[in-house]
Amino acid sequence: MKDYFIRVLLQIYKTKKSTKLRTIIKTFLKDRKIDLKYRSFSVNVSSSSAVELKVLFDEYDEAIILNLIELYSRNNYNFIDIGANIGLHSLTAASSNPNIEIFSFEPEPTNFQDFLNNITLNKFKSIRPFMMGLGNVIKNETLYINEAWNKGKHSLKNQFSTNSKVVIPISTLDTFENNINSSDLFVKIDVEGYEKEVIEGAINVLSNTKDIVLSIELVSGNNEAQACQDIINIIMSYGFEKLYKIKDSKLIEVSKYEESADYILIKGDQSKALFNELIGN
Repeated sequence: MKDYFIRVLLQIYKTKKSTKLRTIIKTFLKDRKIDLKYRSFSVNVSSSSAVELKVLFDEYDEAIILNLIELYSRNNYNFIDIGANIGLHSLTAASSNPNIEIFSFEPEPTNFQDFLNNITLNKFKSIRPFMMGLGNVIKNETLYINEAWNKGKHSLKNQFSTNSKVVIPISTLDTFENNINSSDLFVKIDVEGYEKEVIEGAINVLSNTKDIVLSIELVSGNNEAQACQDIINIIMSYGFEKLYKIKDSKLIEVSKYEESADYILIKGDQSKALFNELIGN
């Protein structure tokens, strides 16, 4: 009964963005989880983490990336999710096309369990979840845990004041190359400063795939601006031809790293044609 009441309040909130109503919803929910319909799938969320709170109040700010994932998934691009968190991107791909293959990597145990719960909630069969990180060598590494409310900020590079940490396995994307059965791929990388290591361990996959789209978060707070540019240079050396950044909910074509943002890199005539379809060119 309480879940039903919360859903009713959320529907009212969508039409009347009231701070008071928002507080009431959070008070009723507290740390409890509730199943909600989001886009074309269901997700189990609470108000205790940044990503889940944004989903709860329909404020999740990666709509462009999710739209791209939907577009390419519908056109039979397999999806690789590096830094899956609770799985929104992987769930988007699975709900868009049940016939594609989805490889998802999330090393933090709590996020991973929430991700598994969301897969089960939707009864998706196409997602292959791995509780591990990706990098440029196979080893064990220390993951520093962000105990604050943004549970997507766990990092292999940045330590936090609580010094909470866990040892996780690291592999490389190229280790999985023989299992990725498609020449068409969409790859998403969100790894809080470990981007260079990930792409160095993905030389074969990124170089050998004819049509591929890569979404990568580059933040100067995790890497200096020059390091972010170096990451883009490495990716472009794998044969990528187009570079865009997402700013103010728009895709803007650029020639280099400009500022902290999500960047989209594209390779292959088919990938470019589908992208142009989305942006209306």
